[in-house]
Amino acid sequence: MDGKIIKKSCKYLQDSTSITRIINPLKNKKLIILFLIKTVRNILIAIFKYTKTNSKKTTEMYMNMNCKICDLDHPTDQHKCDLCGLKGADSHELSQCPKRCKICGDAHLTDKHSCVACGLVGINSHELNKCPKRDICKICGDKHMTSECPKRCKICGNEHATRECPKICKICVDKHLTSECPKRCKICGDRHLTSECPKMCKICGNNHLTSDCPKVCKICASKHMTNDCPKRCEICGDKHLTYNHLCTICGLKGIDSHELSKCPKRCEICEIGLSAGVGHTTDNHECDRCGLTGIESHMSSKCPKRCKICNGAHETFEHLCRICGLAGIESHPFMSCPKKCKVCNDSHLTEKHKCNVCGLMGIKSHINYDCPNKCKICDSIHTTEKHKCYRCGLVGVKSHLSSECSNF
Repeated sequence: MDGKIIKKSCKYLQDSTSITRIINPLKNKKLIILFLIKTVRNILIAIFKYTKTNSKKTTEMYMNMNCKICDLDHPTDQHKCDLCGLKGADSHELSQCPKRCKICGDAHLTDKHSCVACGLVGINSHELNKCPKRDICKICGDKHMTSECPKRCKICGNEHATRECPKICKICVDKHLTSECPKRCKICGDRHLTSECPKMCKICGNNHLTSDCPKVCKICASKHMTNDCPKRCEICGDKHLTYNHLCTICGLKGIDSHELSKCPKRCEICEIGLSAGVGHTTDNHECDRCGLTGIESHMSSKCPKRCKICNGAHETFEHLCRICGLAGIESHPFMSCPKKCKVCNDSHLTEKHKCNVCGLMGIKSHINYDCPNKCKICDSIHTTEKHKCYRCGLVGVKSHLSSECSNF
């Protein structure tokens, strides 16, 4: 193709000597450029003419490729009827086949026709609308169409009863899966109601296992309350057997043991931990303030290094009034502070006092219950505009007490 274009475009290109004969005498650059432009122009014209002739040939060939029978992308000689198998130009379309079903007109042989209602097959069959059994329902057996059956599945619309649908809950018969049922057993999680669970409490009948029942004794597992168990600890009365009792101070265990308060080794300085079932000996006692241990120690509340102003767990020079910020030995308890609020007598400065009803701050403020803007309906700490009846939802000055509501 490229060789033909070059031969048609420029005769000088057939012989390389001819090009040298022309270009050698041309010493001017302008003449060389004009020569090159003309040669390129001739080459482009030749390419355009060649592609135009080839495009006509391809369109003619494409038109011959299309089938004249079905207008599909294959030659007419390769056309074939899928029903009777006839090939070539003498063939026909599928809709014009003489062997097409004479009963319903569909694209299958008459011998293969089948009635959906009665199941009759072949040339002796019939259309569905002419079947004598077409009005017999497949679900209930009555004389009506299966699609019009009142017992047809109301969930998925298929030809089965609603109770047999795989998408219906087998517990509460609602339109959801059985695994997503809110009424599924809360005890074992199986597919049955909680009231029908075999693992339900056999003592009180509530929704828990028998072993978790509060009416089952946790000591002997009998059917009585743990507090009424005759085998309960006779020493301390807790929920364990007597031979399991243990004194956490001296470590004595069993029936010969004793209560923490009666232990001979318990701390003689304090009684910390006795009520919680924990204790310590006198040698292990320690003051939380000064760290003194042993028999020479003392209670933290009686420590000489404890704060003499507020009796707190810090030294006197570390004391700080949280209202005025005065620190050290010259300080005072915050309740005795001269700068505490003169309006409500609370532990903050008077300048920081604020009425929660009207929002007034400072010394000109007042107590919440003395506010003139408080609710005139219920006399509570909010304005009348924010009052709301919790029964009817009425808000504002036209509202009323919830106890006096007409919807009560």
